[in-house]
Amino acid sequence: MQICMPVNLRSSFYESADQVQMENNFAPLPVKLPLENDLLTALRKIRVMSNQIRYSYPDIYATYILFWLTATLVPSFIHLPVAVYFSKPFTLAFSNVPGSLKPMQFGKTKLLSHTPMMLSLGHIAVSISMMTYVDTLRFTMSTDTCVTKNPGELVAAIQEAVFKLLDLSEQKKA
Repeated sequence: MQICMPVNLRSSFYESADQVQMENNFAPLPVKLPLENDLLTALRKIRVMSNQIRYSYPDIYATYILFWLTATLVPSFIHLPVAVYFSKPFTLAFSNVPGSLKPMQFGKTKLLSHTPMMLSLGHIAVSISMMTYVDTLRFTMSTDTCVTKNPGELVAAIQEAVFKLLDLSEQKKA
């Protein structure tokens, strides 16, 4: 399955979690995701793929600059149809954004939760957005009716996979 995934571009390396700043610089990255029936087999393949992505920073930064220049300098009536056209090869858009590690507060009001959201552009059939906040993980999904009439089935499958991953993580720690 070919997906489009945003890659976060950090302006600097952070020595510790306390120094991490929230930044908003992303580049879209096309990724061919292996489809497997077995979760462990899929994880091994994804780990190899992730390691390859780590060393493709020149391509990622070039893509960021190209998209930034296009969005900044080209009128939307030109670049939006082009973006829709280039969305054709992608089935899924996926975003996993690390959120704040510390509770946030606005004035006297403490933020208890959040809801991540990502809308699909063009021909992308499914969008999944995951975001952490302190010690929680939330996700949202939007899908086209040609994919499923009941998005709850996809949500349940994703939740089941996340719980399996958490169980595997706990087993590995023990």
